[in-house]
Amino acid sequence: MNTGSFESFPEILWIVMHFIGWIIITILSILTILILVYLAMLYFMHENRGNIGPYVVKEPGDQPSYRIHYRHGGAPSILKVRAHGANRWKTIKDSTPNAFISSFPLRDADEGKLHHYTILNPLSGKVQYRGKFRALEPKSFSGEFCFMAVSDIQIQDKLAVFQHWFMRIIKRTKPRFIVNCGDVVSKPVDEKFKTFFNTFKKVFSRWPVQSVIGNHDFGNDNGQDVRERYRLIPRNNEHYWYWFSMANVYFFMLSTNHLQGHAFKKQTDWLETELERASHDAKVIIACFHCPPFGPDYSSRNADAMKAEERLIKEKWIPLFSRFGVKLVISGHKHVYCREHHDGIWYHITGSFQGIREYPVLNEGKSICMNKHGITKITVGKNRIIVEALSLFGRKFDEYDMKLSKRS
Repeated sequence: MNTGSFESFPEILWIVMHFIGWIIITILSILTILILVYLAMLYFMHENRGNIGPYVVKEPGDQPSYRIHYRHGGAPSILKVRAHGANRWKTIKDSTPNAFISSFPLRDADEGKLHHYTILNPLSGKVQYRGKFRALEPKSFSGEFCFMAVSDIQIQDKLAVFQHWFMRIIKRTKPRFIVNCGDVVSKPVDEKFKTFFNTFKKVFSRWPVQSVIGNHDFGNDNGQDVRERYRLIPRNNEHYWYWFSMANVYFFMLSTNHLQGHAFKKQTDWLETELERASHDAKVIIACFHCPPFGPDYSSRNADAMKAEERLIKEKWIPLFSRFGVKLVISGHKHVYCREHHDGIWYHITGSFQGIREYPVLNEGKSICMNKHGITKITVGKNRIIVEALSLFGRKFDEYDMKLSKRS
């Protein structure tokens, strides 16, 4: 009996292991199916039936003015909006009824308050979209706030998984607005722009998005589509550069697609004038543009041209940044995460959503370079700014801060 029991033990062990293996394979198969179903749902949740948006953009300057942009299959729309707690809705008509995108100007928004809006078909009265956003705080606001900086999304397809993860990060960090440092598309064509706006509509319909133009956004039309057709930057501004403010923090949104000839001189003259004006009472000044003046050297076939652009920025803009007390410069373009400190100014490259470049890794003192995808959370407090680099899954992989000195 003992011998028989001993001889049957390997068989029993084999049966048990076989059973455990079958359970593991079954569990993995179920998980794989669930993941595939989840990704398929995200894919098909993405609607691309001629609709675009909506998305909210703060108008240039320090006035509480916004525009809500929307397209519903080419049909006209009207917008009703009210501040949270208010009883009456304000009706706003499309200010450019013959344009590709409906544009609803909201003047004199209640600063710092949540606003509810409804977009309607003017003929049937049918609701096309319901949304809400919070207007930015006024100059007198002295509390802490944060915003997100992204760059080089370069949307390739209509996978809504981007929106899903981005939305998770946004909900967790609770920014007041989003700064987009350019290259939202890989090619400046209608299909790519529509995919971009639809992929991120649940984000940009709730948080104002302030943009600069990247080289991939800028087609043979000299950026007309970005400004006139899709209103990615404020249309009422005759230039491709502008500034806006929140809580006495000034953001200068510049164009590195205009670094030649008369346009560059015009932009630089404007920058000097507006920086001088802002420097008198700004709590802090932040500059945002696509192509950075620092970071790892270019290695592409256009390296010489891009290095020439860097030299122009260093020669013409950086002296103005130093002269008027710019504290932080945010850029993208190089598809790498990087930060450097020069003459009292931090230069920050956000990382990208697409295509990591293989640059040499650097970690020397205040200069760091990592080949990582990423987005950036910037918190502006009473006495300092905290910069946190986050992966696309929201994990923090770098952090630094800078003290704010009182202006005389």
